[in-house]
Amino acid sequence: MPCKGRNEDGTPCRLGVVLGNGYCLAHQDQAPEKPTRWTRERLEEAIAARDGAAGLDLAGEDLSRLDLHGMDLRGIVLFRLGTRETFVTNLKRTNLSNAKLQKANLMYAKLQEANLTYAKLQDAYLSHAKLQGAFLIDANLQQARLEGAKLQGARLIRTNLRNANLTYAKLQGATLIRTNLEEANLRWADLTEVDLRYASSLRGVKLHRTKLNRTGLKREQLGPAIGEELAGEYHEARDAYLALKQNFDNWGAYAASAWAYQKERKMEKATKAPWRCRNSKYYGKEKPFPPLVRGLFSKLWPNLRQYGRLPRWSPLVWWFWFKYMVKWLADWFVELLCGYGESIWRVLLWMGVALFGFATYYWYIGGVKLVDPISWPQATATSFLHYLIYSAGAFTTTGFARFQPADDLVRLITALQAIIGIFLAGLLGFVAGNRIRRG
Repeated sequence: MPCKGRNEDGTPCRLGVVLGNGYCLAHQDQAPEKPTRWTRERLEEAIAARDGAAGLDLAGEDLSRLDLHGMDLRGIVLFRLGTRETFVTNLKRTNLSNAKLQKANLMYAKLQEANLTYAKLQDAYLSHAKLQGAFLIDANLQQARLEGAKLQGARLIRTNLRNANLTYAKLQGATLIRTNLEEANLRWADLTEVDLRYASSLRGVKLHRTKLNRTGLKREQLGPAIGEELAGEYHEARDAYLALKQNFDNWGAYAASAWAYQKERKMEKATKAPWRCRNSKYYGKEKPFPPLVRGLFSKLWPNLRQYGRLPRWSPLVWWFWFKYMVKWLADWFVELLCGYGESIWRVLLWMGVALFGFATYYWYIGGVKLVDPISWPQATATSFLHYLIYSAGAFTTTGFARFQPADDLVRLITALQAIIGIFLAGLLGFVAGNRIRRG
């Protein structure tokens, strides 16, 4: 029984002053010996005795300020969850440069200002690790688990974070120079005021709900698409592109902002594709039918809230397909026509298609007559240029007295062309104004 100021029979000790080890002065001979602090030599002996560091439990030990440079620590246990408390290893200011820590369990580890230069941390568990001010220069953290890790002020120079999970990580004030973040998961991470201009690559990175305020992120670093789009997570991709658009707008990258806006609209279109919504996991983001419809048909189909379980012959399924197909086609038409209001050249292309298309139709049916302004004899136009001039006059609602429609059908088509011309001219003005405003 520990002393703590009492004898074995429960009576107070003769010298009742209890020291920090829990024993009074009279019972100091019963106190257990204070464990000696870990040293590099002691650690090397422990590893040699086990023929490797795999399974060596150092959870809760104090390894701060030790020089563990170049040691093979693969498979070492530096975190353990007990029934009443958590055992976390203290590695503050420890020199772990060039150390081998693949698949090491470093959850909640205290690594503030630790030197991890050239450290090998592939597939390591660093969830909620405290890495404030740590040196991760040329470190390899490919596929490492860094959920909730605190990396404020860390030096991530030439660090390999490819495919790493940095969900909810805190990186405010971190230095990222030539850092590889390809296919990394940065969802809900805080990168506020982190200068990302010098990061080598962020291709395929996941950015849903990531804080990107004043990061200086460049469009070229992201590649053709972000990770959510590549994974088919179109709702999350839409929100991520919206955040990117706002980030680009804040520091005046208007071309990049236009790209992010177009991507956002494309993701919005993808969420409306009814053949994707049949997947219940994907469709769980929205309610398929309004509350009134759900109330009326809930007795017939109890699983009405889960669209993927409705039978294919259900009229609600057909109505759902029709409604979302119309929405998808409308978005597809706007994208094809003007690139969601961002492509002047696409509008000009459609104007040219309309001009030459109608001219070709008039030429094919011989629908334009030539009129002599003096004697008014009429003859069918023979040159394609004549039909092109007539089409241009109809397109711009100018009209030329020398060219007249041959019959009522051509007059009706000419009026239709004039409406299309007015619409495309107005659309061109809108898109041009939009681009000028952004520029």
